[in-house]
Amino acid sequence: METQKSIGSVPGTTASFYTIDATRIPGFEGILEQSRLLSRIPEGYHPDHFHKQLDDPEYARNRDEVYHLPDTRAMLEREAREHFENRLPGLKKTLFNKPFKPQQRKSPIKECDGYLAIVSEKHIAPLRQAVEGFFGGPCTRVGDFWYPAGGYRSWHTNNYDVHGWEMFLVDVDVPQGSYFQYIDPATGAWVKVPDKPGMINIFKVDPKNHFWHSIVSENANRWSQGFRIPDNWIERLL
Repeated sequence: METQKSIGSVPGTTASFYTIDATRIPGFEGILEQSRLLSRIPEGYHPDHFHKQLDDPEYARNRDEVYHLPDTRAMLEREAREHFENRLPGLKKTLFNKPFKPQQRKSPIKECDGYLAIVSEKHIAPLRQAVEGFFGGPCTRVGDFWYPAGGYRSWHTNNYDVHGWEMFLVDVDVPQGSYFQYIDPATGAWVKVPDKPGMINIFKVDPKNHFWHSIVSENANRWSQGFRIPDNWIERLL
């Protein structure tokens, strides 16, 4: 496995992925400030609730997948299944000719296998507005995630997001205590990118050229907020 170093303020590693030290980008200060405000344990959630599952053998087996190359066929099927289960919670009722009523989420926190998703739009609105101001146009929210120590995100492609470029702001309380890893679509290399505060990861979601990636948090709290950004984003960052 290769370990990728930060490329500072100038993008350039592959055609599909860039990691950038956002603290060096002029005009990005407001975005980083808003992102840091979200780097906290969600209100009303106690970390012990998450930590209990770390001793679960099934959790350990699932997490072990991120230490191996992805079984792409099986994981594409899993990603599709999870997408439709999340988007169509009333599908089974519809099949039995019962009226479909969208489920009302009572909690702004969604527990996932290995991480937590913050689903409140109000929570992330100031950051989204700052991102849109920087890029000069709409930037759709992709996600807002917290990975406690011992957390992970299994291999996936984001293939069911809107296709195009996505940017994830990353913050950690232990530098290099977690990392982003991906399979370079051009070379097939397995690349590890250690996390540091103020870093951003940018990659392209392309159904014809899957960008396989996953997250591993060894001993850090890792926060990330993702947005779909304009295709000409590189002009704004250079």
